[in-house]
Amino acid sequence: MRPMRLAEREPHIDSLVSDIQAAIESGDRTRQSQLVRRSADLLTKRWSRLPAADKPDYDLLLTGLLSQADEPARRAFAIRVSELRRAPPRTAGLLAQDGSIDVAGPVLTQSRSFDDGWFQTVATACGDLHRAAIARRTGLGAPLCDVLIRLGDAGVAAALLANPSAMVAPGNLPLLMRHAAVSEEVAVRLGARSDLPGSYRADLAKLALRRAETALAGDTDLEPDVAGALPARIAALLAMPVQDARRARFDASMADAADLLAAAAAPARLERWLELRRIEDVLAALAQGAELEIAPLVAAYDAEDVAALSVILRGLDYPWSTLKALLNARFRDAIPLDILVAAHRLMTDLGPGSARRLVRYGMALQGRTAYLASLPE
Repeated sequence: MRPMRLAEREPHIDSLVSDIQAAIESGDRTRQSQLVRRSADLLTKRWSRLPAADKPDYDLLLTGLLSQADEPARRAFAIRVSELRRAPPRTAGLLAQDGSIDVAGPVLTQSRSFDDGWFQTVATACGDLHRAAIARRTGLGAPLCDVLIRLGDAGVAAALLANPSAMVAPGNLPLLMRHAAVSEEVAVRLGARSDLPGSYRADLAKLALRRAETALAGDTDLEPDVAGALPARIAALLAMPVQDARRARFDASMADAADLLAAAAAPARLERWLELRRIEDVLAALAQGAELEIAPLVAAYDAEDVAALSVILRGLDYPWSTLKALLNARFRDAIPLDILVAAHRLMTDLGPGSARRLVRYGMALQGRTAYLASLPE
């Protein structure tokens, strides 16, 4: 490698480059790692300022340095490289295919220096952890998505489906459905797609039922006959019609819920709203938390059978006090004893995961989904 040209206004960087060259020639790996960790910012700034003629040699110097550096040093450098508008290609390629995903991740998820074809090459050469990192990038084109789905496992598919900017083509649906059979996250995220054909939705509903039944089997405090009836019971309650005039009362609160609630509403907050009879705001908060439309919440609230309302709150892991306050509002402080006992028993005996799967099954029958934020379970 020919000596790098000196930059008169950057003697400290030139001294650093000389130290790097000496460390590489001596084979002192500890010294190389120290230099990278301490000087990642300076090294990447140097790259941006170099004349075009000097960049290939500097790129080779960096790859030589990084090939001997320890993992923390490589990660520190990868973070800086991922921020460059035009990263050194050899260095970026080395980091992107690093055996440690902690090193490769920043380049794979954040770098804007390379096109989709470059990332297809990495996806083909590396494993599923690297593919999943690529799947989280912003603005993935359809050809790259095709490669990731064809080569990747269910975790890669889930990452793609969670990425709203990924152009997943309808032609990939058969393979995604195969992933859905083994991955609940893929199934739920696939169900959130508006372009999913009805035949696929029917299959997703069957998968959702199977997962709900499996989860219920683990809730050993539930009576078997109660557990067996719950999927159909909850689905029917969530599907009850809500009149347009009734729904309109809640639409404004639902529209404001995102601004009103930057985070999940705390139990104390909901209970205070219930004291003030702010029912619309409470149901909007619950709908946002469960990632449901407002209609199923209103249907569950209006029903004489409060099982669906109990299950929705259980899926959000709210305490009994919050459900009781909501029932007090629903029944105007005169909750029938049998309803109170049944609701408490359901909240006590049903696991949060089972509750979420029951709601997901009911919504899958309607071509919708719920509780995406809880994934993976």
